[in-house]
Amino acid sequence: MSDLERHAIKSVVGILEESGYHAFCVHEDPQRIEIPMDMGMGRKQVVYIECSGTTPRGDQMIRMFSGCMELGTGETQSLIQRYWNSEADMYRDLLMRNFREGYGKFTIATFSDKSMLVISCDQLVPTLDPAELDAMIQYVAGRADHFEESLGKDQF
Repeated sequence: MSDLERHAIKSVVGILEESGYHAFCVHEDPQRIEIPMDMGMGRKQVVYIECSGTTPRGDQMIRMFSGCMELGTGETQSLIQRYWNSEADMYRDLLMRNFREGYGKFTIATFSDKSMLVISCDQLVPTLDPAELDAMIQYVAGRADHFEESLGKDQF
């Protein structure tokens, strides 16, 4: 991990604390912040924050994401058949949702050796403030939880 990435994570930790988040942990390898979220009604979600690169000008970026469906399992195939007709139909639907719903996006991430459907969004670190960070965390967690709930799940 570069010094720029270490500084970015340190900055995000400071903004998290300023935003009132205290129940989070920072993992070293890979460098990632993990924030457990209580979504109410007994539902839980976890939001992760990690560095996602730099802009052409050299500004550090972070990515927030939260899992909403593990891919490649028999259970996933059953869900796909129940709610969509095929994987192609599911991915088409998710791409259309990305366009309609705007902020944040469905994407696939490998996490703990598993392929996962996640909701994610990216943000520039230099312009990040407490209100914006909180809004992004709440949005990512809420959208992922809503998707899980629509499938009758609470897995992540």
